[in-house]
Amino acid sequence: MKIKVVLEPSEEGGYTTYVPSLPGCISEGEDVKEALANISEAIELYLEPTEDDLVPKADIAEKRQRCGCQDRGKEQESDHSA
Repeated sequence: MKIKVVLEPSEEGGYTTYVPSLPGCISEGEDVKEALANISEAIELYLEPTEDDLVPKADIAEKRQRCGCQDRGKEQESDHSA
């Protein structure tokens, strides 16, 4: 995955880096190498799913059952097997 990173010299020295497509994903470093290493780590943490993002499999199965999605999938499989 390619992600655009902006690297700017900081007024206080060092560099500030941020990712325009990931709001709030910002970091800094004393030199270019450190700034890029730090923003790489920030991106990984930003994109890492949290426990709140995860949906238990039981919830997914229950929702499919309520909407009839499981039955439709079986019908489609049987239509293609003929």
